[in-house]
Amino acid sequence: MLRYTYKFPRELADGWKTDGLVHAQADEKKIKTGIEKILDGSFPDINSLLVVRGGRLVLEEYFNGQGPDIPRPIFSVTKSVFSLIFGIAQNQGLFDVNKRLYDFFPEYREKAEWDPRKDRMTLGMLLSMSSGYNCHDMKDSCGSKMIKSPDWLAYSLSLPLENDPGTHFNYCGTACLTPLGVLTARFSGLTIPEFAQKHLFQPLGIQGLHWEVGPKGVFNVSWGHWMKPRDMAKLGLLVLNKGAWEGREIIPQKWTDEILTPQAPRDSKAALDYGYLWWIREVNSMGRKTPVFYANGYDMQFIFLVPEFDLVCVITGGNGQHWGDLTMAETFFQEYILAAI
Repeated sequence: MLRYTYKFPRELADGWKTDGLVHAQADEKKIKTGIEKILDGSFPDINSLLVVRGGRLVLEEYFNGQGPDIPRPIFSVTKSVFSLIFGIAQNQGLFDVNKRLYDFFPEYREKAEWDPRKDRMTLGMLLSMSSGYNCHDMKDSCGSKMIKSPDWLAYSLSLPLENDPGTHFNYCGTACLTPLGVLTARFSGLTIPEFAQKHLFQPLGIQGLHWEVGPKGVFNVSWGHWMKPRDMAKLGLLVLNKGAWEGREIIPQKWTDEILTPQAPRDSKAALDYGYLWWIREVNSMGRKTPVFYANGYDMQFIFLVPEFDLVCVITGGNGQHWGDLTMAETFFQEYILAAI
């Protein structure tokens, strides 16, 4: 087995305060064992591992040629980033979760295929994946079909309904979020990258990176953003701190509470709940159940939040060629990070 020696995270010019695992009251031996299992191939494709405790970066390791200055596509973690953007826009009075989607696009009511049930669809239902659209990103590649279409907004708004809005959870992120991104740009007068940089990233000392943009200048707010792991950890800490950063409110506390509260109708067989673009579950660790909230994306991109232990953990992975094993990252987090805290 390859041996691992713990070292303090480096102080870089990005605002992070660093500390050691001992001061973070973490079990260094358990974490060391976990990292050695990454090194020996027991947890392949993990590229970065960052832990924040008490607001300080206490662990930062990279694997497979990765490093702190290398941005990567975060895929569906972009959804959770957009939930923060939406909360800021809502606080500015641009719209709110209770507004009806098609009140902003009334021309669709005049179309021959109009389904009057769509009148019940609110912006909050789009954020909680309970729109009712007949769209399954994990089954029928609805999102990929939208990306290939010449008009992303029209594709989304024209989708037929499978269920009454608000009655079923159905993972249809790309099509659900496209109208919300369009509305954010329309009412703010800024593109999504401009809005995010001005109101979210800049206060945190983050430089926004690549955003995928489609026809008619519509940005992909579902899985089209790139970030560095250290910046992902900042967003996690922002949510953990209920929207505050260095004493300044960036996002209203009420909104950070709402995004981490179950909002979607739950299947009794499901192990997960869903807030506003953040996942929620109870994890069995060390003989107790602990609420864990997380953003996750294709190819094993994760931001884990554990408010009970003042903990943020970022894991990124994969190689872009296959679906990274999401359960592998969850298992590693539970057995070697959460258990160590």
